[in-house]
Amino acid sequence: MSILAAKNSKLWIGACAVTAASGILYFLTAARDIVVGDSPELITAAATLGVAHEPGYPLFTMLGHVFSLVPIGTIPFRVNLLSVVCDAFAVGVTYLAAARLTKSQLSAAIAAMLLAINMNFWEWSLAAEVFPLNNLLAGVLVLLLIAWYEWPQRGVFLIGAFFIAGLGFTNQQTIVLLGPAFAFVLWRRRATLLACPVLLAIGAIALLIGLLPYAYIPWASSHHPVYNWGTVSSFPI
Repeated sequence: MSILAAKNSKLWIGACAVTAASGILYFLTAARDIVVGDSPELITAAATLGVAHEPGYPLFTMLGHVFSLVPIGTIPFRVNLLSVVCDAFAVGVTYLAAARLTKSQLSAAIAAMLLAINMNFWEWSLAAEVFPLNNLLAGVLVLLLIAWYEWPQRGVFLIGAFFIAGLGFTNQQTIVLLGPAFAFVLWRRRATLLACPVLLAIGAIALLIGLLPYAYIPWASSHHPVYNWGTVSSFPI
C-alpha cells in the first residue's frame, strides 16, 4: 500500500500523533519574544511585508506575515509559531517517510521523536528562522520521491516533487543538497521517463511555478516597506 494511501489509517494516526506531540513540546518552549541572530530581521520583514537580506526569503516572509496576524501573544511570538508549526509537521513527514523505508511504524515513530528532541532541531524550532520551513519542504520532497519511486505510474508525485523543489529554492537554497538524491531516483526510474518524456517537461514547469514567490521581492520593495534590504524594485541595468 502506498505511503500516501488514504485507507492506511494507522499510518496517518501515527503521523498525527508524533506531529501533535512535537508541536505541543515546541509551542510550550517557543520564544515569546525576539532572540539573537536573524530572527529580529525576519520578524520585522514578515510583520511589515518587507524584504529580508538576500536572497530575500520571500516564502518565509509571506507565511510569516500570515502568522503575524494570528491574534495570540506578541508579534514576535506569532511569527515564531511558524517555526513551531513547520518543524512539528517536519517530524510527521519524517515519520511517514521512515515508515515506508523501514516497513515498521514503531521504528518510524522512534526515529521521528528522536529527531523531534534532537537539541539542534528543537532549538531552531523555537524562534523565527528559515530552517524549520526548509526542514518541512525537504521532508515533503523526500516523501514525494519515495512515493513516486514506489508507484512510478503516478506522475503526480514526481510533479509535486518538482514543485516543492522550486518552493524550497524560494526559502533556503541548501535544499539543492537533495539534488543528487533527486537525480538518483530519476535515473532509477529512467524507463518510466523514457516511456513518458512529457512528465519531465511538466515537472520543469512545476519547478518554475514553485519559484513564483520570488516575484514578491520587487513587488514588496516597490511599496517602500519599513524594512527593505537593498531596495530591489527592478532588475539592475
